Amino acid sequence: MMENTAKMIDVLGGSLRYRWLPAQSGPVLVFENGWGASLEQWAWVEKELAGRASLLFYSHAGIGGSTLSRPQTPAGISAQFVAMLDGLGIHDPVVLVGHSFGGLISALHAAQIPDRIAALVQIDNTQEVDDAQLDKPLALVKWIGGFAILCARLGLRDPVFSGLSEMLPSEEGARMQKLSFSAPASLRAALAELALLHDIRAAIAASSGAQPRLVISADCFDQPEGVVGRMLSMPDAVMTKRLQHIQSLHRAQIRQPNARWMTLPHSHGNLVFTAAGAADTAREVFKFAVALNASRPELLAS
Repeated sequence: MMENTAKMIDVLGGSLRYRWLPAQSGPVLVFENGWGASLEQWAWVEKELAGRASLLFYSHAGIGGSTLSRPQTPAGISAQFVAMLDGLGIHDPVVLVGHSFGGLISALHAAQIPDRIAALVQIDNTQEVDDAQLDKPLALVKWIGGFAILCARLGLRDPVFSGLSEMLPSEEGARMQKLSFSAPASLRAALAELALLHDIRAAIAASSGAQPRLVISADCFDQPEGVVGRMLSMPDAVMTKRLQHIQSLHRAQIRQPNARWMTLPHSHGNLVFTAAGAADTAREVFKFAVALNASRPELLAS
C-alpha cells in the first residue's frame, strides 16, 4: 500500500505535498485528485501500477497537507504544477491522470501548459462546459463543504466525505480524512478552488485540446447513504438520466482523432476508491499509456 513517505516541495505561492515513485522504464504518470482529496485517494491505483511506470501523486496547494500562501488562480494552479515537475527534474511531457474535479484540472493543464502534457486520462471528470443540469448539484458542494468544516471544528465525523476515506486501505483512508476532510483549512482551500470553476472552463475552451486523450465514464451509480445522503438522493430514473447526460458530455470531449471515450461498470467514486474499480481503471490507463508510447515514443520519454 501507499507508505507515508510523502515529501514537500516549495512552489510559488505555497508548497506541495507529493509522492514520487520513479521507475526504470515506462511513461511518467502524474495524478490529479478529485475535489478536496489528498494524494492518498490513489492508494488502490498505486498498488496496480507501482513498478510499471513512474508515478507522481500530489495534493494541490492548500489541500491535503499542502500549503497555500496567496489566493489561487487557474494560472497559478498550472504554474505550481510546472514548478513541482521542474523541482523533481521531470522535464519531458507527462501523462496526466485525473479523477472527477482532477479530470477537469488535467484539461486545464493541457490548455495552459501544452508543452508539458503528452496526453491525459480523465476519469469521470467534472464537465468542461457550463451545464445548468449538472452545475446546480455542484452548487451543493459549497453547502456540503461548509457542513464538513463545522463537523471538523466540533471534532465530529462528517457523514459525507468520511465514506470515501473508509473505502481506501485503512492507513491511507485515515490520513486522507485527517489531512483533507477533517481539516478546515484544507476544506476552505478546496472551496476556493471550486469557486474558480468558470475561469477554469474558460481557459480550457480557449485551447485546441490537441493532446491524445482517454475519457472514462462511470456506467452505474450509487445512491448516497446516511442521513445527509438520503437528503441528497434522487429517484433511480433521475439518476439514470443524469448519468446518461454526463456520458454525453464526456463523449463531446473527444474532438481529436487521437482521443477515445469508454465506460467502466463502476460508479463515480468506485472507479478509484475501491480495489475492484481501481484495478479496472489502472488497466485502461496503462494500456492507453503503453499504446501511446509505442506509437509516439518521443512524447513519453522518461
